[in-house]
Amino acid sequence: IYLILGIPMLGSSLFMEDPDYKYVPHILGAAYIGMGLFMKVSPTAIEKKATELAKDKNKTAIGQVIELKNSERRWRYIGAALFAVPLLFDFSDKGTEWDLHPEDREIMYKTIFASTSIGMLIFKTPFEQLCDEVILGHNKRNISLQFSPGFDKNSLAVVYNF
Repeated sequence: IYLILGIPMLGSSLFMEDPDYKYVPHILGAAYIGMGLFMKVSPTAIEKKATELAKDKNKTAIGQVIELKNSERRWRYIGAALFAVPLLFDFSDKGTEWDLHPEDREIMYKTIFASTSIGMLIFKTPFEQLCDEVILGHNKRNISLQFSPGFDKNSLAVVYNF
């Protein structure tokens, strides 16, 4: 999500004429791109948790899925809180005497952050949705699970019985 937000934000700021308007989108776009690239390169918290759970032989496959789903939900809420932090800042700072509508900038930035934060609170990630399907299917007993740790990747086999 950070690359999806950062690239357009940084790209659109390159076409802005007023240097005062360029400052915040440049910084935010670069920060989001950096965070997105970091997340692509390094293992996420969920991947670390899955590796940790794969080593625990006492956990069942469904127990591991439930724990991973709860961990993903916690990280989604943390991300929503991080996107809400800029709502505390004032973006309507009047930079020059030619800056006639600083409140427009305030509305634009706060709308972006608020809608992203609310969206992260409301909508589940695809991983959470998959975990929900696995948990519901397991409870209905029409699927079976097999969790197998691998050398470089863990795998979860989901077999649907029709």
